[in-house]
Amino acid sequence: MKNFHPVESWPKAWKELKDSFGLEINKEQKDKLQKFQEFLQEENKKINLTRLDSLPDFLTFHLLDTGSLIPFVQKASLPNKFRYCDLGTGCGVPGLILHILLSNQLEFETYLCDSVSKKTAFLERAISMLGLEEKIKVLTARTEALLQEKKKFHLITARAMAKPPEALKQVLPLLSPGGIYLAQSTTSLKEDSEMLQELQKKKAKILIEEAFVLADKPRVIAGIERAK
Repeated sequence: MKNFHPVESWPKAWKELKDSFGLEINKEQKDKLQKFQEFLQEENKKINLTRLDSLPDFLTFHLLDTGSLIPFVQKASLPNKFRYCDLGTGCGVPGLILHILLSNQLEFETYLCDSVSKKTAFLERAISMLGLEEKIKVLTARTEALLQEKKKFHLITARAMAKPPEALKQVLPLLSPGGIYLAQSTTSLKEDSEMLQELQKKKAKILIEEAFVLADKPRVIAGIERAK
């Protein structure tokens, strides 16, 4: 099992992303990530967005944790142009960071969704500051509203929305047939009876699951596919 130690500097973060996930980050991506971290840290002094706004916390629990999703996205059977949504995105993690990390590899449109207006207002400002308005849309809404609008996505993350079994109930109706939900947890979802019951009822399946340790904290990622 891979054990990731805390990261305290940008050079170490770039090296970890490359060594662990094969990510080559170009200068434009580095600039955007650094600007986002600085903007988040500054805005967090005014409004409560995250308790993890120091540079080491950002690099370890936001950037590196998001980087761990990259291999799953690369292995997924996604359309050449796909729609990605991060539900309960909060301060844009993992959604905004994942968009930047993948921006030089894949062609896709990102939706960052949260029901808290102060968080979506922050994201609007961050996206404008980064010049990403054409690629990223911010939605101030609950999942029920997205369902009413019949929005569908090929890829969904929901790191902070709810525990995976509960999140699954809200995520799957928003996935296109064959779409992928990247569930993040602290324990195995293959061994979670509630999760397995929900998967069976919804005719979904876990394609792959991997566990690792991040700064002494257990992490599990599962790629869940909606029935085609």
